[in-house]
Amino acid sequence: MATVIMAQPKEVVNAYNYMKGQEWMKAADAIDKAIADATTSDKEKTWRYRGDIYLGMAMSQNQADRDFRPDPIGEAIRSYKKTMDLGTKYGQEVKERLTVAHNASLNGGVENFNASKFDKALMGFENAIEVSKILNFKDTLAHFNAALTAEKLEKFEVAVGHYETLLAMNHQPEKMYSLIVYGLKSAGKNEQALARLTEGREKFPESQDLIIQELNNYLINNDMEGAKRNLQKAIEKDPNNHVLHYSIGTVYNSLGLANEAEAAYQKAISINPEYFDAHYNLGAFYFNKGAAMFMDADKIQDQKKYNLAVEEANVVFKQAIPFLEKAHQLNGSDTSTMDSLIKLYVRVGEDDKYMAMKKKLEKK
Repeated sequence: MATVIMAQPKEVVNAYNYMKGQEWMKAADAIDKAIADATTSDKEKTWRYRGDIYLGMAMSQNQADRDFRPDPIGEAIRSYKKTMDLGTKYGQEVKERLTVAHNASLNGGVENFNASKFDKALMGFENAIEVSKILNFKDTLAHFNAALTAEKLEKFEVAVGHYETLLAMNHQPEKMYSLIVYGLKSAGKNEQALARLTEGREKFPESQDLIIQELNNYLINNDMEGAKRNLQKAIEKDPNNHVLHYSIGTVYNSLGLANEAEAAYQKAISINPEYFDAHYNLGAFYFNKGAAMFMDADKIQDQKKYNLAVEEANVVFKQAIPFLEKAHQLNGSDTSTMDSLIKLYVRVGEDDKYMAMKKKLEKK
């Protein structure tokens, strides 16, 4: 028994000596043997040394040292926490080492995130959060970065958990509601997402992000009347947003409100003359209107009335051309625009333009 009892404290001494020589792998093996033995596993010194060893390993210039254990900084943090739980006269020194571990975790998380090593990045940010809990301070940056990283990994419920924590901290609550709703929807929790969206809209009725989230919910459920009301409110708050005018134009079009749709697309273009979607949709609006007029004309038996109706349809077809030409100018690779222009050129007798556009389309 005496031999066994004396052997294990020796591992603590060995670990200390290896640590002093920065032989981190040998130090880790020695201290973990001490941790595994009942005679030294409950000693403050054992855990304090273990924290120092794993922190040194994590910050070593030698890659082999850093890779010797899967999460050396996490092991250091957990060791220091155990040290504090056991009670230590070195409390201030342990807190200083935890601060070093926090900064290293945060910086390592950012470095791994930028290198697209998202699993390691998330581990780093969560280690930083663990330190913030031990030292009792709010680490909004680590929580936010952890949430973004979890989204990259498609761990949406994990991301929502961090956003919820930030909301509880009252950190950018308006933005957090929007991110929580997005995360819950991405996780397939639509009922929870709707509940949080409703709560967020009640608390922040002016929030543009939440208005858009609500709009998307209406569109997913094909509730065009709800979408119309939502967009009207959004436009009241942001009247110079060309995307909102374009969006309500599509809703008006779905509801059969032709005049309102036309006006909305025109407004979007007046705000942003380089907006492809509005040009394309307005061109398509006139194209479809002209096609409907032509189909009605085809039902007329009287030749003179038929010719007059066809001329009126062609006038509307011609209205479509400049908007679709502008759309083609803005996005020359869009084949739908090119196909529509070919049909229009045939309809109005623009033979040269027809041939030129046909050749372009054939090259696609």
